Amino acid sequence: MEGTESEKVFEKLNLNPQLFVNEVINRIDYTVDGDFEFFQEEALKLVTEDESNELKKNTSGDSLMEDNLLADADLDDQLNSLREKLHAARKESAELQRELHGLKLQNDLSQKKI
Repeated sequence: MEGTESEKVFEKLNLNPQLFVNEVINRIDYTVDGDFEFFQEEALKLVTEDESNELKKNTSGDSLMEDNLLADADLDDQLNSLREKLHAARKESAELQRELHGLKLQNDLSQKKI
């Protein structure tokens, strides 16, 4: 049984599509690996030396995660505290608005009597 027309063309030109696809995939892998290493190095420049050493060792992932969780918990506490303060400030503002409205009414009544 003879091959398809495209197989004949590839054979005549001494080309192998599978080898071509494999070569493309290998080059993509090589490029991605290089880019990943580059960006990892750039990221390490942005963190402190201690964090950089921990990331390089790749053994302290759990402790970094725990530190992040603790930091997140602290941020949550701060956020809740700010929410409570905002609620109290809104409540006080509403009270002051009512008092101001009452004073304006009194002033208007006083002006009318004069």
